[in-house]
Amino acid sequence: MTTLDDLQARCARSSLRKTQPWAPQTDRQAMAALWLCAEAGEVADAVRRWSLTEGDTITLAEVRDELGDVLWCLSECATLLGLTLEECAAAQQVKQERRYADVIALHDTEGPT
Repeated sequence: MTTLDDLQARCARSSLRKTQPWAPQTDRQAMAALWLCAEAGEVADAVRRWSLTEGDTITLAEVRDELGDVLWCLSECATLLGLTLEECAAAQQVKQERRYADVIALHDTEGPT
């Protein structure tokens, strides 16, 4: 199983930041954020097409591939900002546990569904 750290290391190997060393760091960070937004839009369109046409114009595998592109862009953005995907995931878990503690507690008492 691939961990977030593994994914981030693999993404860094194919990163444009290594092929464009002349670009200022802030420009590369902004570009990574813009790529992330663009890929998220592609996911939204793919899911819309898959959901509304029941797979007539796009396959679930294609939706999965678009989600993978988002992961790559997210990894690139985090790397350029000096963050790891693992620390982002951990911070998100803490945030969700704080924000939705009542829902999590209720789910835990109900057991698996």
